[in-house]
Amino acid sequence: MQKYCLDTSVLIESWVRNYRYSSFPSFWKKMEDSISKGIIIAPDIVLNELKRKEDELYEWAKNQKKLFVPLSTEI
Repeated sequence: MQKYCLDTSVLIESWVRNYRYSSFPSFWKKMEDSISKGIIIAPDIVLNELKRKEDELYEWAKNQKKLFVPLSTEI
């Protein structure tokens, strides 16, 4: 199975500029489905970076338990 590794900027750009949660809930539902299936991952440092702002994106992200994995050379 192919996996996709996201960085902080992908989440911020999507949330703030391209696919606002309120306007594109189906995009975020597909994202959540892909996270739960292990298709989309992100290094745990991404959550730490999002925490700096503690906004709605951070609240959404911290509920995506399967999204964040320890940073490794494989990533």
